[in-house]
Amino acid sequence: MAAQNFTPPYPFEHRVSPEDILAYNEAVDRDEVRKLFRAWSAEDDARAVEGAKVEAERNEKLAMQGALKALVQSSESLQQASGMNHKVWLDRQEAARYLGVSTRTIDRKRERGELRGYLVEGTKTFRFKKTELDELMEG
Repeated sequence: MAAQNFTPPYPFEHRVSPEDILAYNEAVDRDEVRKLFRAWSAEDDARAVEGAKVEAERNEKLAMQGALKALVQSSESLQQASGMNHKVWLDRQEAARYLGVSTRTIDRKRERGELRGYLVEGTKTFRFKKTELDELMEG
């Protein structure tokens, strides 16, 4: 029978003691564990980087939403203000909005005589001159 080439599973197994083989196995196992830990650590790092990117995108989106909301509110305020600029007469709610007070404050000022209200004929509603509202704000 022909001689077969036999390679032992461990280097130089035929020359080492069983204790050396055991130490070699433990070293191989430790290397495998280290490789696994490195792989897991790399995966964790990748997840952390991805999480940071997602968080940054979320914060950027929230900031943009906040800025957009402020812009819309500013735009609405400008529209309301510009809508009143051409008006000479304002109703109670418009006068309150124009002065930045409540409608009850407008009623109190009218009742005390601090603000002149003009009764609309045939109704129970009052109108206020914008120029008089401007004078009230200045004085």
